[in-house]
Amino acid sequence: MKIDNFPISTNISAQACIVKGIKLYKQEDYEAAISNFEEAIRLDPNAAEAYYGRGCVNFGLKNYAEAISDYDKSIRITDNVAETYYNRARAKGMIRDYFGALSDLDTAIRLDPDTSSYYSIRGVTKAFLKHHDAAIQDYDEAIRLDPDDTQNYVCRAHSKTNLNLYFEAITDCDTAIRLDPTNVDAYTWRGKTKLLLDHPEAAISDFDHAIRLGSQNAWDYANRAVAKRQIGRADGIDADFQKALSLAEEQGKEELKTDILKLMQS
Repeated sequence: MKIDNFPISTNISAQACIVKGIKLYKQEDYEAAISNFEEAIRLDPNAAEAYYGRGCVNFGLKNYAEAISDYDKSIRITDNVAETYYNRARAKGMIRDYFGALSDLDTAIRLDPDTSSYYSIRGVTKAFLKHHDAAIQDYDEAIRLDPDDTQNYVCRAHSKTNLNLYFEAITDCDTAIRLDPTNVDAYTWRGKTKLLLDHPEAAISDFDHAIRLGSQNAWDYANRAVAKRQIGRADGIDADFQKALSLAEEQGKEELKTDILKLMQS
């Protein structure tokens, strides 16, 4: 939670509640944090950072509509804090208001063009809308600003794969793995891309790595089963499919479960 750009409340008691609320938020004591932010609002109804803080807590509690409402109130009071727009965009993304999220991210970047995470999330949002060329441009800028953030390479690989730029996608995954050999997503996506290139044995190796690193992605197991089937390996195919179904069920992803069942029957 970044609050450096908010004006400090002139009410000393309200400011003390805000400081305490931030500390409790960082400790993930959300109930107590909300109580402090609400007391700050009672003491100073114009304390923009108190609404912002309560919004961050609501986001942490997955109360996305309430979070958006709190960020709205913060922005009405202080409309020049990039982080508020960024966080409101994240909340809008969670309720699939992607165009609203893009508008907020544009504003955040206009206010603060040097924060890599703003470009990262805007890239992810554009990717959800299948605007992969535009997403890649944002990932490029995020990488320029922070070349050590491995997730930007993985996200860029995702968009490149969707544009059939398979070898470029693999290069991005290679970079992510070189920077962080424990990046599960990089192995997952590199394996999927290799499978699309009809390199099932190499794909299996990547899925093995992801699973050894603790992947809970059902597709790692399902795609490994598909790759084994392609090269005529009988060992573990049924177990992989069953694990994939189990993960999909545990995570409440019925559509994913249906897709895996279709894959098993194909």
